Amino acid sequence: FKPARVAQLTGCELPQSDMVSILSRLSMGVQQSETTWRIEVPAFRFDIRHEVDLIEEIIRVHGYQHVLESPMTAPLKIGIRHPILAITERASLFLCSRGYHETISYSFVDPRLQTLLYPDESSLMLINPISSELSEMRQGLWPGLLATTLYNINRQQQHIRCFETGIVFHQREGQVRECANLSGVISGQAGVEHWALATRDYDFFDLKGDLDACVLALHAPALEYRKGSHPALHPGQTAQLFCNNEPVGWMGLLHPRVADELHVTTNVFLFELELDYFKTSRPVSYKPISKYPQIRRDLSLLVDERIPVDAMLAIIKKDIPPHQLKALQVFDMYQGEELPAGKTLSKAILVNALSDETRLSKSDAKLLVEQFFELIRFQLSRGRSVKLSGFGNFMLRDKTERPGRNPKTGQVIPVAARRVVTFKPGLKLKNKIEEN
Repeated sequence: FKPARVAQLTGCELPQSDMVSILSRLSMGVQQSETTWRIEVPAFRFDIRHEVDLIEEIIRVHGYQHVLESPMTAPLKIGIRHPILAITERASLFLCSRGYHETISYSFVDPRLQTLLYPDESSLMLINPISSELSEMRQGLWPGLLATTLYNINRQQQHIRCFETGIVFHQREGQVRECANLSGVISGQAGVEHWALATRDYDFFDLKGDLDACVLALHAPALEYRKGSHPALHPGQTAQLFCNNEPVGWMGLLHPRVADELHVTTNVFLFELELDYFKTSRPVSYKPISKYPQIRRDLSLLVDERIPVDAMLAIIKKDIPPHQLKALQVFDMYQGEELPAGKTLSKAILVNALSDETRLSKSDAKLLVEQFFELIRFQLSRGRSVKLSGFGNFMLRDKTERPGRNPKTGQVIPVAARRVVTFKPGLKLKNKIEEN
């Protein structure tokens, strides 16, 4: 607190002794120095957080009638909000618009519940807890959300969609780190009962859709979902969240072991994000709708079911100019007995190529489709075969050492063992070649 600021903001010239007297009568401790004072605010005055709050208290006691009217000579500046506060407010408004209810819970939680959810982390104990069930600082927002979820499940609530924002505390190597997190939970039925509609429960992709939409509303880069392992989440329905190759959170189904401990009989899906990674969100920009028509190409790939979709999309996007690629997504998949062994997943990829600056010709569209062959090289380099529907099969084969002849001299020479790529054209490609 700077005493000179009282006169700068209000125009009232108060002696420092009067300021000390007023602050002391308001149960505040004052440590004086030449230009800056240290003020100890009592715990019950939670409304005093900034210097201007202290100035307001001093003028309130001194009397507003002493504040004279005078034109301001100081330049006015637009205040800048803290990035975390702006992101938190934006995320809260968006999730509320998606049907979520905001919850507020204590920063200290039950040690048993926290150990159940975060068994591998060391907790920060309170010296004087208000109860034994609230004796640890929370390491995440899931304990409070799960307590709210259990409360509602026990009261026959069938549609649970809740979220919370708040500070969490991590203790590593003797240091305490505070993080601003966003967490959410869904459980129960995805829709209301209706005679014309079949009811279903929430699933993994309901939460994933809400999370993707929320990150988009924050004007942040899209999340990347990678297979991971978390002690509180189901091993078959767990994803670690990445943004710009940085781990930013988790999402998934509550682990059956944890559900049994909490006596939960319905599926509970959770997510949690560290908001610090989204402080540098992209500014919103607008551009006119392109006057050129878009070009759509569908390409079906028969690949190994273990290959993640993100890996295929990354390879395809690598060589295509961003201004020519409007959308790239998986729009269909097929599993059936007709597919070869080990190839149980057929992914169809849709490309919408649209240039806002120049018109794409058929040759440009053909070039974009040809860039999909980068995916072939990506998979063959890992010893896998790839089938392009309508074109044929690429196979990677191992050939043993054998004798051969030099094509120029005819001399017998050994041909070393090697790996070769063979291509067997499909019927459609054969017919096309014969027509040309």
